[in-house]
Amino acid sequence: MFFSCNNPSKGSPDFTIEYSSIPGVDPNLLSLDIYNEGITGPAPVVIWVHGGGWAIGDKSNGMEFKEELCKQNNYVLVSVNYRLTSAGNGVQHPVHVQDVAKAVAWTYENISQYSGDSSKIVIMGHSSGAHLAALLCTDETYLEAEGYDLGIIDGCGSFDTEAYDIPTSMANGNEDNSIYLNAFTGDSNIWLQASPLSHIAPGKNIPSYFLLARRGNTNRQQICNNFGSSLSAALVNVNIIDATSINHEQVNDFIGAPDDPIMTPYVVDFLQVAFN
Repeated sequence: MFFSCNNPSKGSPDFTIEYSSIPGVDPNLLSLDIYNEGITGPAPVVIWVHGGGWAIGDKSNGMEFKEELCKQNNYVLVSVNYRLTSAGNGVQHPVHVQDVAKAVAWTYENISQYSGDSSKIVIMGHSSGAHLAALLCTDETYLEAEGYDLGIIDGCGSFDTEAYDIPTSMANGNEDNSIYLNAFTGDSNIWLQASPLSHIAPGKNIPSYFLLARRGNTNRQQICNNFGSSLSAALVNVNIIDATSINHEQVNDFIGAPDDPIMTPYVVDFLQVAFN
């Protein structure tokens, strides 16, 4: 279902489409943006999941450089929204990742109408979006609920999150604990179930290529290293960007930025390998 369609300038989507509909839910929260102007199809597809602590943010935030990067490489870009946790609205895990799975399924089924190649899909995200991308690509149950398996995704770019291992992050007692409690409750069983690290195993058809971004304090970096090591042990190809020289917001902002030497070259190389 379309609820808006336009042909805008750079930095604005070419189409905004509702991928699911739930009575009483703002349609924008269950929508995705497609950037495909000038793309020659069938083209590989990059799905982007925004951050914001599972509580704020929007699919439109910070997309101009990502749009340009995809356009330069002839990729269709899809940026997705999902329901957000706020006080008393009842939205907590697994609602966020279930919504993202629906958006991925919609993309797989329909992107050929927008110059995309459904056989070449990579999902990427930043912060809480990095967690959701990684969880979707390691816990097969969310895509299976939509009738698909992990094999429809070729690669996962997961940039700067500590939520690969929520129990350990909670035990570290950092300032993010209240954010995690908001999104994942105080139930340690839910923390484990929501942790991508918990779902890694050989033979699960996990996407073959992962790109991570590591920065922050020692605990945060170690959680990233552990996640990467576990993926490698499951025979997944993993590369980790050293992003220790930039801050959390810059990890996102620098992707596709002109002359950026930290994030963009690794993202470009990752996409080329994953799509080939």
